[in-house]
Amino acid sequence: MNPPAPFASNVKPATETSNNRPPLIAIAEVALFLAALISLSYAAVTAPGQGKDLAMFQDMGRAWLDGRNQTAEGRFYGPPPFASVVFAPLAMLSAMQARITFIAINLIATAIIILLIKRIWGETWPRKTHLYLGALLLCWAPFRVTVRYGQISLIVTALVLGALLAWKKNARLIGGLLLGLSLSKYPLTLPFALYFVWRREWKIALTAVLTVAALTEVFALRLGVSMFEVAAGYVRMMLQTSITNDAHFAGATEIGPLLFGLTGNERVSSWLNIALIAGALISMALVFRRAPKAEKLHLAVVTFFSLWFVYHRIYDAVILVIPAVAFADLIVRGTHRRVGVACVAILALFAVSIPGLLTERLHLSAESLSAYPIGFVGLHFERLLVFGMFWLLLVLLWKFHPSCERASKLTATLNGSTGSRS
Repeated sequence: MNPPAPFASNVKPATETSNNRPPLIAIAEVALFLAALISLSYAAVTAPGQGKDLAMFQDMGRAWLDGRNQTAEGRFYGPPPFASVVFAPLAMLSAMQARITFIAINLIATAIIILLIKRIWGETWPRKTHLYLGALLLCWAPFRVTVRYGQISLIVTALVLGALLAWKKNARLIGGLLLGLSLSKYPLTLPFALYFVWRREWKIALTAVLTVAALTEVFALRLGVSMFEVAAGYVRMMLQTSITNDAHFAGATEIGPLLFGLTGNERVSSWLNIALIAGALISMALVFRRAPKAEKLHLAVVTFFSLWFVYHRIYDAVILVIPAVAFADLIVRGTHRRVGVACVAILALFAVSIPGLLTERLHLSAESLSAYPIGFVGLHFERLLVFGMFWLLLVLLWKFHPSCERASKLTATLNGSTGSRS
């Protein structure tokens, strides 16, 4: 059974009228591509002197090769145990060799992301649309931080997109394998796995679970323990970590620290966080069922949810390229162009990490910023943006349902067809 046309489109893209474009558009294009070039150059040039997260991955891989259980030793980095198996090859390289290799891998992953977007959604798009999306991705602070820190967020995003392409091509075993590998960073990709479960894509979901189980078993065999002991030890360490007020696990986009800042009580904020997550899951199920064919917008919603429901640093926001695709599609189709332009403009704000600018560049403390409303908003700007966009998209999907006559044109756009569906 084929997936219900989640990607293909028979809508002709809006024609370009380059001869009639205002000069400001041309200036904006030059500025975008210049900013992308500067951002890419800065990331690539400065990355060899950074790589602090890459050093963590190397340590995880080296410990597993040595037969040491870091969780039992009390050393907890956060990634699931089976990720050590994936990181093991890095342990065979020197620090500088690993940094240079990982810079190349991340840049290749970036190119793959752009190519996969074209294969999955944008085969009928104008060429410039792909260039704009690629430039937007390169401009983002999350891209620069990923490359400089030696993070795997770009790789994981490419794996998720690869799983979506495999779904499109009915290669579900490959899709499940790629999805399972992406669960090396499960806080970012677990919502996508749940989305496949909601769509009853059992072969993809089961293959992903088996991939994780197989890698966990390989990890356990090297340490001479059972995979259940490994899983239990990891769960114990996770339960000891606060989801709202832990200095090591306080990221940039998750909602927990904002709730703690508003309530000042860890228990209250934790329960609020759990309630919001439960409410969001129920809301997504209801809205997706109401508009079942708007898969691009579904994936955009899932992306925003994945960023706010649990801990994430700023580098994980590179996965926002998926919502950017949905918004670009609105622009290309020519209907509700203003909605698409406004949403892309909001995502463009990630070119500068405002909380990072305030705290790391301007050296303003979180306490001093929280004392003033404007400072508090700036400190939690990315959380507010991601959380707000999540609910905005849910409202739009709910409002523009096929039964609503005045919403037929937007529904046709979201569903990827020329006619409205009743």
